[in-house]
Amino acid sequence: MPSYVITDEVQLKELVGVLIDEGAFVFDVETMGTDAETGADIRLDPRRNEVVWLSFATRGLAFTVPVAHPHGQQIGTTLEPRVGSDGKTRNFKVPAWSPAPPQIGRAAAFGILEPLFYAEGVEKGGHNVKFDLESTQKYYDDEVMPGPFFDTQVAAHTLNENHHTYRLGDVVKREYGFTYDKKLGERIERYGFREAAQYSFLDSKWTWLLRQRYSPLIGKQKLDGLWALEMDVLEVLLFMETEGALLDVDAAEKLYAELGRERERLRGTLYRIAGHEVNLNSAPQMQKLLFDKKKDGGFGLKVMQRTKGGAPSTAKAALEAHAGHPFVGTYQELQEVDKVWGTYLKAYLGGETERQVNGKKTIEVKPSILVEGKLHANFKQHGTVTGRFSCSEPNLQNIPRPSSELGKQVRGLFIAPPDHKLIVADYAQIEYVVMGHFSRDPMLVKAFTTGIDLHQYVAAMVFGKSIDDVSKSERGTAKNTNFAVAYGAGDEKVAAMSGISLAEAVGFRKAHKKMMPKLYRWTEGVVQDCRRAKPPHVKTLLGRRRRLPTIHSQTWSLRSEAERQAVNSVVQGSAADIIKVAMVRLHRLCDEEMRLSLSVHDELVLVVPDNRVEDGQAAIREAMLGPGIASMLNLPMNIDLKVVDRWADAK
Repeated sequence: MPSYVITDEVQLKELVGVLIDEGAFVFDVETMGTDAETGADIRLDPRRNEVVWLSFATRGLAFTVPVAHPHGQQIGTTLEPRVGSDGKTRNFKVPAWSPAPPQIGRAAAFGILEPLFYAEGVEKGGHNVKFDLESTQKYYDDEVMPGPFFDTQVAAHTLNENHHTYRLGDVVKREYGFTYDKKLGERIERYGFREAAQYSFLDSKWTWLLRQRYSPLIGKQKLDGLWALEMDVLEVLLFMETEGALLDVDAAEKLYAELGRERERLRGTLYRIAGHEVNLNSAPQMQKLLFDKKKDGGFGLKVMQRTKGGAPSTAKAALEAHAGHPFVGTYQELQEVDKVWGTYLKAYLGGETERQVNGKKTIEVKPSILVEGKLHANFKQHGTVTGRFSCSEPNLQNIPRPSSELGKQVRGLFIAPPDHKLIVADYAQIEYVVMGHFSRDPMLVKAFTTGIDLHQYVAAMVFGKSIDDVSKSERGTAKNTNFAVAYGAGDEKVAAMSGISLAEAVGFRKAHKKMMPKLYRWTEGVVQDCRRAKPPHVKTLLGRRRRLPTIHSQTWSLRSEAERQAVNSVVQGSAADIIKVAMVRLHRLCDEEMRLSLSVHDELVLVVPDNRVEDGQAAIREAMLGPGIASMLNLPMNIDLKVVDRWADAK
């Protein structure tokens, strides 16, 4: 057996002492797990998986500890009867294994490791360490481990946000040119003991080397403050994800059934409008139907965007200008229903999912992602280029807007526990406050220092009306144009969002630019500063970098996209800085009775007992508006705060 495999309790205790004395270590877990009801793989669910290997590394030391590897080495093959998709039982050839070597049992190993995991002041690191910490802490009654932390995955993203993947094997290959078997970790029980041991050992060895590589680079790029914030945020996410969010399961099941029927109704409507059944998931069929001339059986719609291959795009943004067409409008409605039905409700509740495998339809049964009625979504610090969270299981950042009926229905499923309330607070127009902070445009400054509604104020100035006389549609046009400045949207997008002609949108934009010249000069300055920087990049409030090498591209589309991203990255990234600081402040102001439950964009959801509502409100105001955060901007920030029983009631 390799020397780095520890199967002796006495030796493990000695090594725990070494790791504590070093003051910093990284670790990694290998997991297994099968849902008892569905047989589905749950190894990536940290609340329900089973840890079978743990590995550790620090300065000059790396080792791995097997606690439940199921077998030894492969010694041949045997036949195993299995039921196929056609319902028939057949014999399949499977590996035959020797017995597993002696291992430290899971209970004994975690007992020995407890002083290490809960040592105050000892840095605990890993690659996506949140997963390893959450997979481990369930063996200690879900007691969150103390920091400090060092996540090499977050570090890799902080140092360069433009890579397509931040998986450990991919990062190691980029940094060191070393490749090891990626697939082994996905199904470690399918491999022999020695292969599994080496894989587990290498995970921690390479993670420690990455930690040693990235730590000085963070300082060299002057990202120390931002890095400290991200590691504080990691601690907050550990508590937030452990707390979870309570769902009304009965209401979710009812909504699932209702939207299932609505999906079928909308599909039928689309087939009637088209005059025949169409595969809505087939891009070629949709392109033909939407854009071919009427004499050829299509609707003859104007092509607004094309794919990289030159075909007419059927993406949501490309169809926005045609939202008034009966087929397109109904199709967009179906897309929203499908997203809520599949991405959220089906994920919450589990059940059968149809998949295409080798061109054939198969039914896959997935378990519910709820644990005792609670949703524990996975918030990722490395998932976006701007610094905002991404989210999975499910993607809460992609819930339909709260002003929409579907958005209200989904938010209505999130409820306060008995004898508790939800305190929901979000920053009011924070991205526009950020633009006002940077640009010092008089209109933005006046709006946020006097408390006037920005969008209504802009509409009044452009249309030459008093604020009280601005109509809802006029305010909407102003809001969409303000949005276009922050996100780089074109006049076509503004026209489609506002329900006005392209000429009207162009005219409004010209007036908007004339009324807010300092804002537009600032956006132009951001682009110029990005071009001059080496390498080309912009920075957020707290120094997060967005690298945009294509801003020098000779290709107009790439260059213009980089210019839009430059402005958006400063605005959205700075807003992300602010909400992360607020999350950390709120976490530190809360006690065991008050817990942060969700963070979605600029919104925080706090769970408090009924008799602590005033304390919770005071904490969230101090966290989001107190002196330590108000000084980040030179314009006042405001929050919308509601105390509710259901998340939907906050809007």
